[in-house]
Amino acid sequence: MLIVEPFLFGWLTMGETQLNGQFHDRVDPHIGGRLVCRDSVMPGCCMGIITAQLARPAMTASMCAMTTNLYRAPDAPGHLLQLRALFNPTSGCSLLTDTLCVLRLLADDCVALRKMMLHMLDLLTQNPLPRCWRL
Repeated sequence: MLIVEPFLFGWLTMGETQLNGQFHDRVDPHIGGRLVCRDSVMPGCCMGIITAQLARPAMTASMCAMTTNLYRAPDAPGHLLQLRALFNPTSGCSLLTDTLCVLRLLADDCVALRKMMLHMLDLLTQNPLPRCWRL
């Protein structure tokens, strides 16, 4: 299983630098009916001026591109070092069980995030993504 959930907090090239609204995302993976972890991104705190919340160092330190990924397969432990080598200093991955890896990538913009994601997806799927997805 591979779940990829990217988020872009505004399109900087379109001048979207101040975001207002509400954002909350939660992923609760279960294995065999048992909750493995609860990943709650910005729980309830992003109401109103989202840009100010994102600027906080404990949030995204003003990075506007993020993805949360889950990878479940028997080969998950064998990919950790290769995955970490692909990431920038603000991204990472951890093994939650012997078959489940959670990955969080943060980048300054969608281009940098996409570059990391393409390499990550190629590695985890053991296949290059279709050309139309690489444009």
